[in-house]
Amino acid sequence: MTSTPQVPDHAALLVRLDECRQDQLASLGGKGANLIRMRDIGISIPSGFCLTTECYRQFVIESEIQSGIADVLGELGSLAPDALNEASTQIRAMFDTATVPMAVAACIKTEFEKLGSSVVARSSANAEDLAGASFAGLHDSFLNIKNYPELLRAVIKCWSSLWTGRSIAYRAKNGIPNHSVAMGVVIHEFLPASASGVIFTQNPVTGNKNQMLVNATIGIGEALVGGVATPDEILIDKKSGKVLHQTLAAKVEQILANADGGTRTEVVADPQSNRLSITDSEVSMLAQIGRTIEDGFGCPMDIEWVSYQGKVRVVQARPITTDNTSSSKTEEWLQSFKVRLNGMLLEYFPAPMYPFDRSALLSLVEATLNRLGDSGLNLPAAAETIIQHPTGEIGLVIKLPRIGWLSVPRFMRFACRLLFQRGESPSRFVECYLPKLESALPKLTVDLSQLSSHDIAKRYHEALRLRDSVFAARANYFWSGWGAIALLQGWLMLCYGKSWSSVYFSLTSSLDLPTTQIRKEMVALASAIRGNPACAQLIGEGLSPAQVMQNGRDELAGVRATFAEFISKYGSRTLDLIPMPTSRSWKDDPALVTGFLFTTLDTEKNGVVEPPQPRKLIPRRLVDAFTSKILPTVRAMTVERDNVIRAYEEATVPLRRIMLELGRRLTENRLLVREMDVRFLEAGEGLRGLDEGGEVWRSEIRQRIVVRKFARPTTIHNWRRPRRTLTVGRVAGTELLRGLAASPGVVKGRAAIIMGEGDFGKLEDGDILVCVASNPAWTTLFGKASAVVADLGGPLSHAAIVAREFGIPAVLNTQTATQELQHGTWYVVDGTGGVVCRDDPNRV
Repeated sequence: MTSTPQVPDHAALLVRLDECRQDQLASLGGKGANLIRMRDIGISIPSGFCLTTECYRQFVIESEIQSGIADVLGELGSLAPDALNEASTQIRAMFDTATVPMAVAACIKTEFEKLGSSVVARSSANAEDLAGASFAGLHDSFLNIKNYPELLRAVIKCWSSLWTGRSIAYRAKNGIPNHSVAMGVVIHEFLPASASGVIFTQNPVTGNKNQMLVNATIGIGEALVGGVATPDEILIDKKSGKVLHQTLAAKVEQILANADGGTRTEVVADPQSNRLSITDSEVSMLAQIGRTIEDGFGCPMDIEWVSYQGKVRVVQARPITTDNTSSSKTEEWLQSFKVRLNGMLLEYFPAPMYPFDRSALLSLVEATLNRLGDSGLNLPAAAETIIQHPTGEIGLVIKLPRIGWLSVPRFMRFACRLLFQRGESPSRFVECYLPKLESALPKLTVDLSQLSSHDIAKRYHEALRLRDSVFAARANYFWSGWGAIALLQGWLMLCYGKSWSSVYFSLTSSLDLPTTQIRKEMVALASAIRGNPACAQLIGEGLSPAQVMQNGRDELAGVRATFAEFISKYGSRTLDLIPMPTSRSWKDDPALVTGFLFTTLDTEKNGVVEPPQPRKLIPRRLVDAFTSKILPTVRAMTVERDNVIRAYEEATVPLRRIMLELGRRLTENRLLVREMDVRFLEAGEGLRGLDEGGEVWRSEIRQRIVVRKFARPTTIHNWRRPRRTLTVGRVAGTELLRGLAASPGVVKGRAAIIMGEGDFGKLEDGDILVCVASNPAWTTLFGKASAVVADLGGPLSHAAIVAREFGIPAVLNTQTATQELQHGTWYVVDGTGGVVCRDDPNRV
């Protein structure tokens, strides 16, 4: 008599996605729990099953990996990337050599055979897809698995992805203990999608909770995650399901399934590359799915979906972890304003500041906010504007001021001061305040190595006060300057209507700015360099500009002397509009400027746009009389802005010298491993370290630096998150981007995407300069460009001022120009209307 084989009792090890389960999150992880929850509210999900977290626990205990993990983490002395990667490598190696427990393997085999020929394995940790911590993209998933042994290997890799360096760091940042985590694995049928993407049930740009945004691409959705594909965007009114706006993306590559398993990337062929990824009926289905899931979960959701054989199925959903909601038109307008304001501020701070920079900037911001507090506005404190997390990660937070009833009288007085131009003239900055700065600087440029720790601290605070006084001086004429600007702009709107900006820009062009003077001297220096036969010969031999300047040939003596004089005069200039102690100046690194000197220059292109005529209802004599009365103050304010930046650069030099001296001394005292690690300390911590001793303090300082260094990449990633500019009602179907009108005129040209100094050679005569933002060193490019389009910036930014000087159109603060526009493609730039359009022969 033969016995019947025993089928393993796998109730604790495996749950089918069509079963009911009470302890879903703890036993199935975030993805598995959310899939079953969506099934319960009527959403179509793929067929499959989920390995419980108990499978993971049995695996790590039976293979003795659990104790090995504890040993490795116990020896982890820091959260530095190198240390985390080394720990992750050791832990994941243990997983690679272990085998799946027999009971678990039997469960997997039984259910796999029921699903068919191809499945997907997705990690599902018990601490992911939560409202406060998404863990998005941190754990592994595997597609189009064709056989049982391959599935077992994929399951082990999903389990081991719980211990990647980035996952360990993310848990540490969110306060999740390592001993509490476990990994479930969702295994479901693989659907070779014709289209796939994401639904955001709340507009991620404006925060409008009455709108949904659908991202869609052809093929498998990992193309979006991996950055292979740019999605089509469809903005939907949540209540009615009506499409408000859609953007068609150019489809270059797609991810497809291989017949023998896995995936491949292929080029998209016409005409598929130039049409929407999904049909109207699929859009309607997605809108309904988004509403149903959001209602079921009770919060805005981020939903991943696939379309297969005309049916939409959801494969994953998680709560949106950002707080960015708005509902009324007023709130939406305020959110949009914050995005624009953030874009202007990011031109001044295009990269995240270090802790040392932040501490040096806080006093300046606090003083400025205190001055503006006279207006009656309820303004945040400086520390609430430039925030620093315990990890050292720094963020820029835009909080709009509030006006209460009690502050109305103060605000009215503030408005009157603006309108009636009380205060000093901006021209007094050069006459009175600049000489004070020049007389105080020599005292701060002494040999710091000979000073005591007490004197170093004293010099730091003196340098801080000197730098802050540069901006404090502006408060004496702030009301008169900005009051005149507001009054002139209002007057021109009345006189010229929609064309007022063209008139305003023409009136404030051709000013004698420090930036303009530097540009002229750079042009003269560049001409001298290019005219030198020895320079031309060395460049022809492949030497870089910096190497040419360092060459000792006698024929280059005159060029070297001229260059040294230029650096001596303007060496404090940096590539940052607001210099920080950590900013490198031209004097610190002359190579920052030598590359610009070899760029072909064309400085005679002042094609100023002819201003329009005023409305006939207002006499021209009255227009000119009132304009001429206000204009001198406005022009002086524009010049003053450039003078303040120039003075600020000079005043920041002592702060940088003190920071470098701190780094040198703290390294000698063995508080720092490298001198430039001083950037990761706040100024107060660094100054305290000069006198502090003991191993406890040394260990604490080093640990802070390690944590802050690890947070630096996250800070860089979060500092300027891309925001797509979505507009409804585009002009003749050609409008691509809308930004701020910064310099008038309309031109057609070829886009040149310039992301940094290394791309300067890509810009040819007549191209449209497309960049994140510009700084004074980029001025040489404006002579070649026919127009400027930038992600960041405002009407008084460097790009705006220089574009008006050269008489070329400029559209700034587009948020995503460097991502949306294609290098080498022709566009129309309308600097008067503030839009960028597809090339349309009828517009120009």
